[in-house]
Amino acid sequence: MFKSIKKKKLFKDSKLFNSKILLFFTLAISLASLFLMFRLKNVELDYEIAAITKQIDLFKTENRDLHARKARLLSSENLKKLAWKLGFVEPKSEKIIVVP
Repeated sequence: MFKSIKKKKLFKDSKLFNSKILLFFTLAISLASLFLMFRLKNVELDYEIAAITKQIDLFKTENRDLHARKARLLSSENLKKLAWKLGFVEPKSEKIIVVP
Protein backbone atom coordinates (compact mmCIF):
# COMPACT_ATOMS: atom_id res chain seq x y z
CA MET A 1 0.00 0.00 0.00
CA PHE A 2 2.83 2.30 0.76
CA LYS A 3 4.22 1.84 -2.75
CA SER A 4 0.97 2.85 -4.48
CA ILE A 5 0.71 6.03 -2.39
CA LYS A 6 4.34 6.80 -3.16
CA LYS A 7 3.74 6.30 -6.92
CA LYS A 8 0.76 8.66 -6.86
CA LYS A 9 2.79 11.24 -5.00
CA LEU A 10 5.65 10.93 -7.48
CA PHE A 11 3.21 11.31 -10.35
CA LYS A 12 1.74 14.48 -8.83
CA ASP A 13 5.11 15.99 -8.01
CA SER A 14 6.53 15.14 -11.42
CA LYS A 15 8.17 18.12 -13.09
CA LEU A 16 6.56 17.18 -16.39
CA PHE A 17 3.10 17.92 -15.04
CA ASN A 18 4.07 21.03 -13.15
CA SER A 19 1.56 23.78 -13.99
CA LYS A 20 4.25 26.35 -14.75
CA ILE A 21 6.07 24.09 -17.17
CA LEU A 22 2.82 23.02 -18.82
CA LEU A 23 1.86 26.68 -19.21
CA PHE A 24 5.28 27.46 -20.71
CA PHE A 25 5.00 24.65 -23.27
CA THR A 26 1.47 25.69 -24.19
CA LEU A 27 2.62 29.26 -24.64
CA ALA A 28 5.65 28.19 -26.69
CA ILE A 29 3.53 26.03 -28.99
CA SER A 30 0.99 28.84 -29.40
CA LEU A 31 3.69 31.36 -30.27
CA ALA A 32 5.32 28.95 -32.73
CA SER A 33 1.94 28.34 -34.38
CA LEU A 34 1.28 32.07 -34.65
CA PHE A 35 4.73 32.68 -36.10
CA LEU A 36 4.19 29.96 -38.69
CA MET A 37 0.73 31.28 -39.57
CA PHE A 38 2.00 34.84 -40.06
CA ARG A 39 4.98 33.62 -42.08
CA LEU A 40 2.74 31.62 -44.41
CA LYS A 41 0.40 34.60 -44.82
CA ASN A 42 3.43 36.77 -45.64
CA VAL A 43 4.54 34.35 -48.37
CA GLU A 44 0.99 34.28 -49.77
CA LEU A 45 0.87 38.08 -49.88
CA ASP A 46 4.28 38.19 -51.58
CA TYR A 47 2.91 35.97 -54.36
CA GLU A 48 -0.11 38.26 -54.76
CA ILE A 49 2.14 41.34 -54.88
CA ALA A 50 4.31 39.70 -57.54
CA ALA A 51 1.24 38.88 -59.66
CA ILE A 52 -0.12 42.43 -59.34
CA THR A 53 3.29 43.90 -60.20
CA LYS A 54 3.38 41.73 -63.33
CA GLN A 55 -0.09 43.01 -64.29
CA ILE A 56 1.04 46.61 -63.74
CA ASP A 57 4.02 46.06 -66.05
CA LEU A 58 1.71 44.63 -68.73
CA PHE A 59 -0.65 47.61 -68.39
CA LYS A 60 2.27 50.04 -68.65
CA THR A 61 3.44 48.35 -71.85
CA GLU A 62 -0.08 48.43 -73.28
CA ASN A 63 -0.45 52.10 -72.29
CA ARG A 64 2.84 52.98 -74.01
CA ASP A 65 1.69 51.17 -77.18
CA LEU A 66 -1.66 52.96 -77.11
CA HIS A 67 0.04 56.36 -76.73
CA ALA A 68 2.25 55.56 -79.72
CA ARG A 69 -0.80 54.52 -81.76
CA LYS A 70 -2.64 57.71 -80.75
CA ALA A 71 0.33 59.84 -81.80
CA ARG A 72 0.53 58.00 -85.12
CA LEU A 73 -3.21 58.46 -85.77
CA LEU A 74 -3.14 62.15 -84.84
CA SER A 75 -0.07 62.96 -86.91
CA SER A 76 -0.55 65.77 -89.41
CA GLU A 77 0.30 63.49 -92.33
CA ASN A 78 -2.33 60.94 -91.32
CA LEU A 79 -4.94 63.67 -90.71
CA LYS A 80 -4.27 65.15 -94.18
CA LYS A 81 -4.74 61.72 -95.79
CA LEU A 82 -7.96 61.20 -93.85
CA ALA A 83 -9.28 64.66 -94.79
CA TRP A 84 -8.49 64.07 -98.48
CA LYS A 85 -10.19 60.66 -98.31
CA LEU A 86 -13.33 62.25 -96.79
CA GLY A 87 -13.37 65.04 -99.39
CA PHE A 88 -12.34 67.95 -97.19
CA VAL A 89 -10.62 70.92 -98.84
CA GLU A 90 -8.46 73.70 -97.45
CA PRO A 91 -10.52 76.82 -96.73
CA LYS A 92 -9.77 79.96 -98.71
CA SER A 93 -7.93 82.69 -96.85
CA GLU A 94 -10.98 85.01 -96.77
CA LYS A 95 -13.00 82.30 -94.99
CA ILE A 96 -10.49 81.95 -92.16
CA ILE A 97 -11.43 84.03 -89.11
CA VAL A 98 -8.81 84.66 -86.46
CA VAL A 99 -10.24 84.97 -82.96
CA PRO A 100 -8.12 87.20 -80.70
